[in-house]
Amino acid sequence: MMRSPAPAPSTILLTLVAAGLSAMIIILVPACGRSPSESDNMATEADTAMTVMPASQPRTDAASSQSDLDAESGAIKSSNDGAENLVQSETPSETPGDPMSHVPETVGNTRTPGKPGSGEGVRIQAATPVPSPLTAEALQLARSGDPDDHATLAANLLDRSWLDLLDASELTRVAASKQLQLGLVLDATATDAPAIIDRLTADPMYAEPGHRQIALINASARVEEPGESLQRYWRSQLTPAADELEATVAALVRNQSRSALDLLAETLASDAFEDGLVSWWFHGPILARRQDAPLLVMCDQLLKSGRLSAPRQAVLFESLFDYRPDHWYIATEEPSKPPSREKLTEPARVILRTIAERAHMAGLIDEQELDRIVKDLGSATP
Repeated sequence: MMRSPAPAPSTILLTLVAAGLSAMIIILVPACGRSPSESDNMATEADTAMTVMPASQPRTDAASSQSDLDAESGAIKSSNDGAENLVQSETPSETPGDPMSHVPETVGNTRTPGKPGSGEGVRIQAATPVPSPLTAEALQLARSGDPDDHATLAANLLDRSWLDLLDASELTRVAASKQLQLGLVLDATATDAPAIIDRLTADPMYAEPGHRQIALINASARVEEPGESLQRYWRSQLTPAADELEATVAALVRNQSRSALDLLAETLASDAFEDGLVSWWFHGPILARRQDAPLLVMCDQLLKSGRLSAPRQAVLFESLFDYRPDHWYIATEEPSKPPSREKLTEPARVILRTIAERAHMAGLIDEQELDRIVKDLGSATP
């Protein structure tokens, strides 16, 4: 539905009189004309709002209404052979200092992209809460290393009544999972008592769409040796109609265990997903971790296997060696960012150079582009 032309900037002066005192509040209505209800719609469960339009399509006054509408949903543009595929973005942000900070948690219902302007995939940034007393007790149980404490924690995490005490029901409907106490507890559990995570993935309560499922998927990225139940849980979300497809792909990128990377490679090569969505995964979570050696080994094997279509190979290659945010995204907030080459480790450098040299030999890039890539990667520090 086309939005009516945005009103000119205006100032509304409200005078409040209470208890004999007058208070004057000046509210500035932005030029975009967004109403409070529309602003509320922006604060859905997620991390980053992003909109992408074809670079060749200028933003004109006549198109501004639809463009403003598009700006309220996430989208990303794939640049395969000039194709302009609009898909939603999923580029959340994690708390500074998190060891997985390149690709933060995803939150909210992140289904496969809908039409621009649909509102799906909108993100807000999540703040880590202060542990409540109940959470503090659970964290102690997770970190104790005592089997009896872990049994108590597992029983609590499978008890709906205990979970309802952990987070207020009103908060669970609107907050990102990192704003919930459950997110803190599951993160610690995945790190210090990962066997409990495997138990939770087999319980029907954590298969129900909602904040518990999201928090469990996000926490699963921390499990060093995923069990069979967790692997089945991941796979259950790796379908086009899954409730948390994008969150699960992001968790696999962050986890980087052998089983996680095998599932990730299978998903990236699958014909079940549109090229535009796969392009987002390359330009989003994979770009943000493109210097992680285990992930690079998977990318190298995927490129050599011939399982990726030519358009997907091109997007994966550019995600490893290029960064064009103005071309790939039009963002209302910061798009995904690659790590600095100054932090590139020698194993990762070797793999990246191998991939680039193989692409040159295959005629995918010319000598000039290879030289640019080699210069960008730099050389090992003496």
